[in-house]
Amino acid sequence: STSTQQNEVLGSSVVSSPQHQLSALNILPLHSPIQLEDDEEEYFLQELLLARHARRLLAEQRLLELYHFGLLVHRELHPWLSREKCRAAQVDDFADALSRMQIQFGVPSPSPAHNEQVHALDPKLLKPSTPRSSRLGQHQLLVTHPLTRSPLFEHEDHHAVLEEEFHSERLDEWLTADPVLEELAFEMYAAKCYEWSLLLYVLLWELPSVLHVLSLDGTLWERLHPALLLCGWQALANKLAERLGVPS
Repeated sequence: STSTQQNEVLGSSVVSSPQHQLSALNILPLHSPIQLEDDEEEYFLQELLLARHARRLLAEQRLLELYHFGLLVHRELHPWLSREKCRAAQVDDFADALSRMQIQFGVPSPSPAHNEQVHALDPKLLKPSTPRSSRLGQHQLLVTHPLTRSPLFEHEDHHAVLEEEFHSERLDEWLTADPVLEELAFEMYAAKCYEWSLLLYVLLWELPSVLHVLSLDGTLWERLHPALLLCGWQALANKLAERLGVPS
């Protein structure tokens, strides 16, 4: 029967009513006065299935698949992420998560040349900057370099700074200009999934955003620092520690 098939899709739990299932995901209050019609029940059941699949992808740290799943079903990620920020979106092991994201997004560990450039950066010039969305519309990405959106250097005319004063210290060769990764990082930040936001901004070398997220929770640096060392990002770990004024 249709009911049996729905139960099989939803797993081992018994579907007593759409209200009970949606209440479990904080989509609809359990004792809601709303009476669902047949077409509404179908809609809410569909939303339940989508939310459960999104939660599974998030729990399994398959963020790239989660992003494409949202596009496929024409759903924004923010409601799912906000709902799961204290559950499936939590990161237990920063080092493991960072390594997984490097593989998923094809981000290599820093090379010796990259580390030399990091060592050369003046930590006094690194300024925290609130992350901003890379999107113009619902799914329209700004294809701009990260430096032009959130500059590493605070200056009245940062474009002039990038092109002239700090030309020799530009990070173009090793910044990851990945619009999908940028959008995911901001979506995580906007949904207050700060652990994921921090790790994704690390992969993007968005140091102003990294510093900003670190300022929101004092425990994040204690977890990020050893993860960076384990994953071969020692130069970045040392530079951030220098900027934060803490032991490296």
